[in-house]
Amino acid sequence: MKYLVIFSFIAVLFTPHAFAEESFDGSSSIDPPLSEITPRKPTIMNVQFQYTSGPYALNNFTPIIEITPVSAGKFVQIDVDSIEINQGQIRRIPVTLTVDPEIEHEKIFLSISFIGNHFQTSEPYKSSWIESLTLDIAPRDVVGIALGDCELVNINYEISGGDVFTTCKKQDEISLKAIIDANLDGSVTFGIPTKMVYGLISKDCKIDNTFFVLMDGKEIAANIVGKEDSNLVTVDFAPGIHEIEVSGFTIIPAPAPTQYCGIVMGYDSQFLPSKKQTNRGVEPRFIQCNEDYQLVEKYDGSPACVKPEHKAKFLKRGWSIPEKHTVFSK
Repeated sequence: MKYLVIFSFIAVLFTPHAFAEESFDGSSSIDPPLSEITPRKPTIMNVQFQYTSGPYALNNFTPIIEITPVSAGKFVQIDVDSIEINQGQIRRIPVTLTVDPEIEHEKIFLSISFIGNHFQTSEPYKSSWIESLTLDIAPRDVVGIALGDCELVNINYEISGGDVFTTCKKQDEISLKAIIDANLDGSVTFGIPTKMVYGLISKDCKIDNTFFVLMDGKEIAANIVGKEDSNLVTVDFAPGIHEIEVSGFTIIPAPAPTQYCGIVMGYDSQFLPSKKQTNRGVEPRFIQCNEDYQLVEKYDGSPACVKPEHKAKFLKRGWSIPEKHTVFSK
C-alpha cells in the first residue's frame, strides 16, 4: 500500500485524538546518514527501525513525517510503503523525498514518528519516540556534482531551452550520463564517440547505435543519427532539472564480447597497456595492441605488445605468437 504524504496541515491531519493511548518501543536511525536533498531529484532516505516491545506484530507499520517550517510542507512530496513487523525485528523502510524547485527554504526539519495496527485487533499504536533530521536544500547551481562512479568527460553538444551542467562516463559501463537544467521546453543533441557508447549484438564484432536512452530513470524515445566517428543523440525535454543517460549494450556469449572483440580502449581509440587489459579480465589471446605494435606471449603465457623489429629477438628467446582471433576494427 502506497502513501503520498504532504504535511502542510499536520496539526489538522493528526490530532491527539487520532491515536489511542497505546504505544510501542524501539529505536530508529537514518542509514546511511542524509544531510542534503536536491530539488526535483527523488532522494531515497532509508529509515532503519528496531522494534523492541509492544504487540507481537504490527501491520501497516508506517513512518509519519512532519515537516518544519509548515510552509515548506507543500513543496515536499513523500512516498513510502507500509510494512509488517514482528517484535525483535530490525527492518529498513525506504522513503522517497522529492522537493519542488520552487521551495524558498534553505533547510527543512523532519520529525519522524511511527504508527501501526495490532496484528489481531487492528488497534492503532504509535511510537514512544520521535526521530529528528535536518536537511539542507541544495542550490540549483550545484546540481550534478554528486554523480557517483562517473568520470567527467567533454562531449560536444547543442542545446536549446536550457544548460548542460555536466557530462560523465560511467566507470566500467558502456554509458554516458548528463545533467541538464531547462527553463523552457527544448532539446539537446550530444555527439557521442562511437567507441565510448556502442551496441554489440553479434560475434562478428560489428557495433551499431542501438542505444537505451533514459531520462530521470525512465526510458524515452530519442533521435539517433550515425556518423563516421560519432553518433548524434537528440532528446526533447520539458522545463526542470533532468538526468539523461545514454546506454549501449553487449550480448554475452562465451567468451564475453569485450574479450572476443578486444574492446578495451580509451576514449581516443588507443588500447590500454597489455597488463591493464589483463587486469580487467581479458584473456591473453584477446589482448589488443596499438598501431605499430604486435602481440606476443611470454614464457609464462602473459601477453606483451612489442615493436615488429623486436619481435624476432623475443621469439628466439622462446616467446610465441598467440593464435589468431577476431578483433574490433579501428
